[in-house]
Amino acid sequence: MIRVGHAVRVLRTDGENPQRPAELGQPLGYWAARWQPVPGAGPLTGRSDVPAALAAVPRTGDDRVLAAAGYAGQLM
Repeated sequence: MIRVGHAVRVLRTDGENPQRPAELGQPLGYWAARWQPVPGAGPLTGRSDVPAALAAVPRTGDDRVLAAAGYAGQLM
């Protein structure tokens, strides 16, 4: 996913380079070849708007502690 993001960003700024589409195609192909459905996932039938859906997501801990730890602290 990270390589796809980088390739898209570069394509937006340097789209004239003929090598750039291949730089996007390679990670997309890798991603597609390893894709698997999520077990137990069914059709999306909810009627919530985005704020309501996000509010319903269970939290894993105290968000204030995670925010204070920063990205590197959250990995430990």
